[in-house]
This record gives sequence, structure tokens and C-alpha cells, in this order.
Amino acid sequence: MKSIFLWVSPKSLLLTAFFFSSLQITFAQSIFDANYNNFNFLAANKIHKVGANGSAAGNITLYTNVITIGAQQIDCIVTTVSLSGGTFTLPGSPGAGTIPFDYSATTGLGMSDNQDRFFSPTFNWTAAGSCRFRFQFILGGSYNDGTNTGTAVILQNVYVNTYDIDGNGSGSSNQNNEFSAFNTAQYKTATGGVLVPSYNATTGFTRFRSNTTTNTTAVVNDNTRLRIGYNQVSTLEIIVGADGGGAAYYFLDLGQGPAWTSTPPVISTPVLDMSTTNGGLNNNLQTCFLATRFTEGAGNITGSSNAVTEMEIQIPTAEILDGNSEVLLPTTPTGVTDSIRLGTPFTGTQSVVISGVTYQVARSASGGINTIRITPTSGTFTTAQAEAFFDELRYINRRALPTAGNRNFSVTMRENFLKSVPAVFQMNVNCSTLPVTWLSFTATKQTAGTVILNWRTTNEVNAKDYLVQYSTNGTNWSILSTISATNNSSTVSNYQYIHTTPAAAANFYRIVQRDMDGQTDISIVRQLSFSNGIPALQLMGNTVTDGNLQLRINEPAVLQLIGSNGQVLLSKMMSIGTQTIDVSGYAAGIYHLRYNNIVTKLLIQ
Repeated sequence: MKSIFLWVSPKSLLLTAFFFSSLQITFAQSIFDANYNNFNFLAANKIHKVGANGSAAGNITLYTNVITIGAQQIDCIVTTVSLSGGTFTLPGSPGAGTIPFDYSATTGLGMSDNQDRFFSPTFNWTAAGSCRFRFQFILGGSYNDGTNTGTAVILQNVYVNTYDIDGNGSGSSNQNNEFSAFNTAQYKTATGGVLVPSYNATTGFTRFRSNTTTNTTAVVNDNTRLRIGYNQVSTLEIIVGADGGGAAYYFLDLGQGPAWTSTPPVISTPVLDMSTTNGGLNNNLQTCFLATRFTEGAGNITGSSNAVTEMEIQIPTAEILDGNSEVLLPTTPTGVTDSIRLGTPFTGTQSVVISGVTYQVARSASGGINTIRITPTSGTFTTAQAEAFFDELRYINRRALPTAGNRNFSVTMRENFLKSVPAVFQMNVNCSTLPVTWLSFTATKQTAGTVILNWRTTNEVNAKDYLVQYSTNGTNWSILSTISATNNSSTVSNYQYIHTTPAAAANFYRIVQRDMDGQTDISIVRQLSFSNGIPALQLMGNTVTDGNLQLRINEPAVLQLIGSNGQVLLSKMMSIGTQTIDVSGYAAGIYHLRYNNIVTKLLIQ
């Protein structure tokens, strides 16, 4: 017997947001804060929309007013996505008027403490079986009977507590629950805890499986309880199942849930941010056929264990409109030696080398989704290596006239059984609305200590000028020069600027094109270094006695403080100059600093 508890806490805001579920992107959803309050999946509010009773794959059921936030009612569409290895079956001694799709009675054979407001499916497995449910939260009253959809909303801070993940007393009846795109997990790991996490490569979900077949009648028990946390959710999918046959009950209780007898530690998933310069994990850019980076800013990874098992990129097959003219990781002067084709056939393996590190790439297509999996040749990637891969990740369309449309890439990274929430990179391929068509932009270091910038454009229509912008940290930009556009609509235009005073360390360059109407288009960023042997990081002593770590940064990068157990305790993007970091909160002992892949020992007293 099991039960799952789902808790939601959001913020009553209206803003533009990405939501990724099954690679579908939705914009401008309303965001609400449920503030840990209970949800109510009541039998009286249940309406079967597709199918008679919800108990078959493809059935759709609407629950009205599952929660009211402020004055807004929220409804929920529950879809039975798939079912294998068994059937929905009532428990022994069932309550009158109940159904197995959502059992509403308090008790039944082998179970107690159920509530009508829980979503409580009950099964009989004939062998190893599972059922997958999808919960879609929508504005109250917005359900469309023709499309079986509604106006989606985002609910932040969602807990999913799953109780009683055990067995039914029979051999191989170990039960399990699977979740994806979550931020935290809590379960008892001390004596008595029975849950064992793993990664299910078939579903792409994290599986939490009971290591016991013993049945516990009482629903709520710390030993068999799991709490999953979501920062925000609009569509939630849960897979419930068991290793073998027999009865199995699942109680999905959306609400605060009881206090832990002994609160277990919070395990956090790594965070991958595609746009560190703006709020949110996602990035949205526009191009014609200029190579465009997936990420903005640096330090895209936080909360990493420094042992990255796999990185994954997914895109709907139907969005690749120009075949193998569309590629990722094209050959560039920054160290990438191969490119990944996005057209058909989307199969095969290859190696990509970035800064001397070999990344194994496997391509596969299934269910209308193209999946790229990136794994190390052996062992795991370090956080720095994963960061290097994402920093080089870029899209380019080499067709003479690219087909307009959005390409939505879902990007994740996994560390053992923990997978990051998908970050979405939306590439808007559109040549018609850009002031010019970019052909190239290069930055070349000269022996005289200068940098020559060259860029080529065509189809200049209504173009005003080009701003040559410069930065020493990739974040703060100044204008070196303003160069007027030639407005050659039918020929190629060549431009050049020579920077005579680059910094002794890192130098970043980009071109901002402006048209007569005020629209702008920004080129890719080019980076060069004139470090001349100066280390990127200089410590003002390897021992800290007053809680203040003094250092000199000569090249911007991510600084990591690593404990004796290898755990990353601090991850911070650094800018050039003398910096002070407060380390007074860390216990005395030996630590390590990692900066630009160089590790330095640090003693905190």
C-alpha cells in the first residue's frame, strides 16, 4: 500500500514563463502561491471526460476546484497516460459507491486512514506493473470539452509526499514511485528507512523503490515516506508500480502532510541555468544563421556534486525544419572539433572534444523527440567539464535561407539518480525580422598586442550602425566605437575594428547592430586572453585566520570551495579585481579552491 502527497506553494504573480512538459512550451502563464494548503480531489467534484471511469490508458478526468488561491479556483485534469501489468481493482471489503480509479472510502482490506480528498488509485498487479498519471493544473472553469485542455497555470513550491511505499507481503511485491523534474527529495536514510533511489533510463525518471515486501497497514509512516519538492510545476507526472503481482494501493494526498517524527535531510538536485543574466532557468534568442550560444553569462551550474553522470538535450523532431543544415557545437576557434547534426537519420554515436576533454555523444529518436545524450569516456564529468560543455553549446543553421520557426531545446544534467529540472533554450530562427543577415564575426589576436575584429553581413535593410562593445568580465560592457552601416541590401558588407589596448587578461567582444527603428541584434561574444603567464587566481595567502578569504582575480571564471569529502560548498562567478569572500561560516580545516580547472589547497583556522 502507498500514498503520494503533493504540496504546492506559489506566488500570485503574472509574468512570462517557460513551462516544459513533454517538450511543449507555454508562455505567459499565471503563477499562483498555494502556500502549503490542502488540495481536494473529491468524489463529488470528479467528472470523467474521456472514458467511463478513468481506469484505462487515455482516459481523462476533470477535478473542479481542487484549491482556491485568493479568489481564483484551480481545476486539475488527470490523465491515465499508460497502464501495464495489471488492472485498477477495488481493495477487499471496499466502501460503498467507491471506484478503483480514485478510492474514496476511509478503509479497505489492508489499508486505513484514507481520505476523500486524496487521489487514491488501487490496483491488482498480475506481474511487474506500473501506471503513469499526468496532473495538469488549469484555471477554474477553463476546461474545453472539444480539446480536453484548459488554460494552464504555474504552481510554485510543490511538495509530493508519498507514504507507505512497501509491499503486500508476497514475494517480489516491492513497490515504487517515479518522479521527474523535481528540485528536492526527503526520505529516511537511517535505521528503519526502506527507500532506495535509482535512475530509470527507460522513463528518464528517478525511481524510489521499497527494499521490503512487508505490508504496513497504516498509511503514514516515516520509514516508508518520501517527500519530493518542486520550485514550480504546471504539469506533474507520477509513475506508480511494483516488482510483482498482487494488491497495491496508492494514496496521493495533495496538501501539507504531517510533521516528520524525525526530519530527514534535504537532498537537492543540481541546477542548470541557461540564462544567468536574467531570472529563470531558460533562454530565448533569435538568429538567422549566426552561431548562437545556448547560455548567457557564466556559472550555469550550481548545487553540483562534482560528479556529473550524463547531460541530455531533447528537441521535437518536427521542429528540425532544415535537416542536417541545423547542427549543435559547430567547429569554432575555441576548441570544439566536431558538430552534432540534428537532421535525419537521428541515430549513431560520435565524439566531441572541448579543451582536451572527450565527450561521447549518442543520438536517438523516439516518440517524436530527438534525444542527445552526452557521457564521459569513463567515470563521471567534473562540474568544470560539464560547465565547459554548456559554455560551448551553440546552435547554427547553415542553410542559405533558413526556415523560420522556433527550435525548443530541453537541456538537463544528471548526477547518479538526481536529474536537474529541464532548462529550455528557445532558438527563434527568423531572417525576415532582423535588420541585417550576419555572415561571420571573428576576433583575432595580433603579436603587437592588438585585436582585430572583423564581421561580415548581407541583406542590410534599414540598418543604422554597429556598436563595437568590449568587456573584461563578459557582463559589464562599454562601447569602443560606433560604425555606420553601408545598407547594401544585395551585396556582402565587410567591417573591421582594431582594438589597440586590450587587457592583460581576458577580453570579450560583441557587435550590437541597430536599425533606423531602434531594433537591435547582438552578435555572438568572442573572447581572447593576453594573460602572459599571469595566473587567473592569486591568493593573498593560503591560510585564512579572520574569516575573510583575500584573492586577486585576473581572469573571470567560477570559483568553487570544496570540502574534504569532495562536496562543492560554494560556487561563485568572479570578476576581475581584488575580491574578499566571507568564509567565517565554515569549520576550521583543509579545503580546496577550484578555479579554471586549477585546484589550490586552503586552510581555514
